[in-house]
Amino acid sequence: MANEQNLRPGEYKLTVEEQKRGGIASGESRRRKATLRKAMQAILSGTYTDRNGNEADGYEVVCAALFKIASNPKDRGSVRAFQTIMELMGEGRTPEDPAAEELSKLDELLAEVHENAVQRKAD
Repeated sequence: MANEQNLRPGEYKLTVEEQKRGGIASGESRRRKATLRKAMQAILSGTYTDRNGNEADGYEVVCAALFKIASNPKDRGSVRAFQTIMELMGEGRTPEDPAAEELSKLDELLAEVHENAVQRKAD
């Protein structure tokens, strides 16, 4: 385990070549992330048509899919989808929230309700 006796700050210095490779890799990573952001922005700003001929933009489609996952008790990601919806609505907890303990208890209760619903559906 790390502690003051076995930590030696600054002991290993990167060579110029290692620094160069790290800089190149960092640049590639930033470009890749920027490309992904642009692609996601293009997808979200697009317009889509469902089977019934209704049009919706990408944001609406993603929100509908998230809601569908959250409302399905058989889906393993339903609790996380519900939490994401709450965060998007501005109702998510923050670290400085004084009611964080109560919210964690509520999370536990929701998880139990979800598990019970899954068990009942299985029976």
